[in-house]
Amino acid sequence: MLTDMAPAEGWPSEHWQAAWLPFLDNGGGDHLCYVVSDGHGFTPGQVIWFDHEGDESHEVVHESMLDFRRDLYDRMLNDRLELTG
Repeated sequence: MLTDMAPAEGWPSEHWQAAWLPFLDNGGGDHLCYVVSDGHGFTPGQVIWFDHEGDESHEVVHESMLDFRRDLYDRMLNDRLELTG
């Protein structure tokens, strides 16, 4: 998915990996991605933040999709969910 992103002129191949499945975005080119296979310092199941303007050090925001869902649920219950757009 989105394999055409990697060969873009000026971007190193580490900028985007086919093993990252985007499932949420902020409308500005940044994504939360689910890691589906090993590679580039990530393990399957992790949720990472892909900043399209950042360097190649993408941030692990949750160790699993379950952790992501628990955090989302907690934010919704406690009125701490931030929506943009």
